[in-house]
Parts: sequence; C-alpha cells; structure tokens
Amino acid sequence: MTAAISSTAPAIRAALVAVLATALAAFALAAPAGANSGTAGDFMQRFADEAVAVLQDDRLGTEQRGAAFHRLLTDKFDLDLVSRYVLGRHWNRATPAEQAEYRALFETFIVATYARRLDAYSGETLQVGHARDVGRGDVAVETVLHRPD
Repeated sequence: MTAAISSTAPAIRAALVAVLATALAAFALAAPAGANSGTAGDFMQRFADEAVAVLQDDRLGTEQRGAAFHRLLTDKFDLDLVSRYVLGRHWNRATPAEQAEYRALFETFIVATYARRLDAYSGETLQVGHARDVGRGDVAVETVLHRPD
C-alpha cells in the first residue's frame, strides 16, 4: 500500500491481507517435504476456510479469537522456520539463547498484532487458485482476496 490510511476500515482490510499474506509466505517457506502444487493449493484452501471460520464466529471474543488464531498458526506453520527467515542473516549472529528468545517473541508479536484487529473482520474471503511448482521444493499458490463491497 503506497497511500496513507486515513480510516480504520482500510487499515483492518490491510491487516487481514497482511495476515493472509503472512500465512501464504509461511506456507511457501514451511511446506512439507515432497509437497506438490496440488497439496499446496489444498492446504491453502483448508487454511483459508479455517481462518475465515474463526473470523466469522460471533461467539468468540477478542481473547478467544486470538487463541484460535494462535492455534491455527502453530498447528499449520513451521514458525521456527518462518521466524528464522524473517530475521534473515542476523539469525546466525545470534546466540542460541537470543534465537530462542527471538523465536518466542516473534510468535507472541504475530499473534498479538493480528488478534487485536480480527474483531473488525467484515466478510472478506480468500479464494485459492492455481498452484505451481517453482523449483527447489517451493510452490507458488495464487490467491484472490474477495471483499464484500
């Protein structure tokens, strides 16, 4: 996004896009060994369906939605791998104690940042399209975010 966000609705939409984009990137980084384009697309569709179900569940309060989102992330993604990727070359410079602390803080940050914004969900859905093998064990999965307006 290049324009400044002046109201909360676009900010919420941007946050949801970021959550889903983070999830997509995390899967690309943490795909199971031997994953192919069919299983990657299927995985992403199941993840999207589960994420939307959490977002649409009116019975959940902020804390419960955050806990459900946290479970979804930790069950579906290799957060160790993703946190190392996000830190990049600095990972190797950190001591094992610093790496462990960073990993724990990374998980807490991701969940806390997005859980606060999930209560403002307004009907967006994610459609998973074509998946293709891009080499070196990576799979690119095309997705479209549908907004109700």
